[in-house]
Order: sequence, then structure tokens, then C-alpha cells
Amino acid sequence: MPIEARAYPRPLPNPEWLGKRQEEILEPGLAIVDPHHHLWDHPGSRYLLDELLADVNSGHNIVATVFIQCGSGYRTSGPEEMRCIGESEFVRAIAEDADRRGTKTKICAGIVSFADLRLPNADAVLEGQIAAAGGRFRGIRQIAAYDPAIVGASSYVPPPDLMNDPNFRRGLKRLPAHGLTFEAWIYHPQIKSLTEVAREAPEVKIVLNHFGGPLGVGPYKRSDVFPGWRDDIRELASCPNVYVKLGGDDRQRLRLPPRAIAALLGGAVQCVAALCRHLHRKLRRQPLHVREQLPGRQGRLQLPRVVQRFQAARERRLGIGKNRSLRRHRIPLLPPRHLGPAF
Repeated sequence: MPIEARAYPRPLPNPEWLGKRQEEILEPGLAIVDPHHHLWDHPGSRYLLDELLADVNSGHNIVATVFIQCGSGYRTSGPEEMRCIGESEFVRAIAEDADRRGTKTKICAGIVSFADLRLPNADAVLEGQIAAAGGRFRGIRQIAAYDPAIVGASSYVPPPDLMNDPNFRRGLKRLPAHGLTFEAWIYHPQIKSLTEVAREAPEVKIVLNHFGGPLGVGPYKRSDVFPGWRDDIRELASCPNVYVKLGGDDRQRLRLPPRAIAALLGGAVQCVAALCRHLHRKLRRQPLHVREQLPGRQGRLQLPRVVQRFQAARERRLGIGKNRSLRRHRIPLLPPRHLGPAF
């Protein structure tokens, strides 16, 4: 029987619900760079500079943020392949507005946007993105998350076998020449393909998004998926050019418990903690980038004080100094000199 694809949309944000839980800041002086947020203005879901500032000013010491591709602000005219450059122009304008306001957080210190790496003129698109971002451009995210059972929520619909396309791999290998990284947003059945890509292109720095996209919907059951996910992550972790951000779980596609306070303290935390523990064990020799998912308003699950709790455990195990900044794009990916004079 053919699989009927289903959509698993994120819920619209509920500021009243989000405001019900306030927690003490455990380490208010800990310098944090949040490396993965979006900016958009969708019906019922606006997340622009004011909303971002409300989050970064919640009491943590958020020193900088990194914007990640989400299809905002595209140009509406000109060559189709160049229209994505509008996203960098859009984000740069917001970042410069924050600079004019004198915000304590360096907003969008890094920008990761889109280019179709399959195109023969991908280099021209990359150069256009770099120029448009005004010194903030850091990398490309070309979403590869595809599964026949799932209708993607993104405006960009990836082809079924993007990472195995020789044109994509050719374009991917051009990123180091421009000093750029690749953000990998995939589903768990595609981790093997990403491992092949990482081994074929060891000079490309690859950042794994969303825990590698473990699925728990459609034909997938969490109890069956996790053993294979663990094995595949073990192989991926053998690639020294692969990095990971611990955060950005997708409650809808992972089928975590309902969004409620009790769930935050129960099954959801246990599920995400299991993902974090395994990734930490397999990739702990490389910089781990714990991601505090700031925008609960963007429909993601927020977990209580997860950054501080996870970082405290890492400090105990690895002997990291208390005053060392928590940076998901640390030295190998986003050196301090790229973030500006504040660093």
C-alpha cells in the first residue's frame, strides 16, 4: 500500500502560555551565543527584532545570535537562483537596526542562508550572499529533510535524494573556498547519506541540525527508531568535520508529549535528554554547541534551564573553566574575530 504523506505543522505561538513559566537564571553571567534562530512575519506568527530582543533580554547573558535560513525576505524579481540573496539583505537590515539601537546582544552576528548548490553558477550565488550580508555571512543551509510519509513545513521542498545528487556534492565542495559551513537539516533515515557526504568532502565543516531529525510519526515509532538513530550517529561522529547543535527538537515530528507544564518536567525532557546524552558521548571530542531554543514563539518546545544544566554537566566532565563562553559556533566554525569588536 502506498504511503500517504501527512503534514505535521507546528502550532501557532501562544504568548500567554509561554508566560506562565518563569525560572531563575542559574548562571546570569555565562556568555551565550545562540546559533540558530529565524526571523519571519507569517500570519499569526511574527518573529522580528522586537520579539527576538524580548527573548535575549530575558535575563541570560546572550552576547550574540546567528540567523539560520528560513526563506524570509526573498527578492521578488531578477534571476530565480539569485532571489534567495534577499534573505541576507533582509536580515542584515534587521541586524543594522539593532546596532543603531545599541542592543547589548550582537543581533545576527552571523547569517546562514540558502543557495542551491546543484546549480552550475552556485559560486556566483555564494558571492552574492557574502556581499549582501555585509561581513556577516557564515554558511549555507539547503534543506535535505525528505521522507515520503511527511509533507514538509518549509517553503523549500527538497528533492527525494538531494545529498546523493552529484551536482549537489560538487557544489558542497565549493563552500570551503568561500570560508563557509554547511548546515544539515535531515531526517534520521538520511544520516547514512550525510555520513557518506562528510567522508567524501572532509574539508567541508558540516553542522548537524535538530538532533539528526529522529521521526516518531507516520510509519515510525520512537522505540524502533532510536536504536538505528544511535548506530547511525555513531558512524557520523567518526567524521571529524561534523559538528552538532543540541537543540531545536521538533515536537510534532518526534511525537513528544503534549505541550504542557507536566510534559516539560516528564516525558519530553527524558526523551530529549536521551538524545543529548548520546550525542555528547559520541561527539564530545569536538566542540558541542548547546542550543537554547530562544523562540518558543516559533512553535518549538522549550525545556527548563536546559542550557545551564547541560553546560554544568559538561564542565564537570571535561573540566571547562567557569568563565569560558558557551558558543555553538566556536573556534572551528565562527572565530571571535568574525563576530566583531565585541569579542
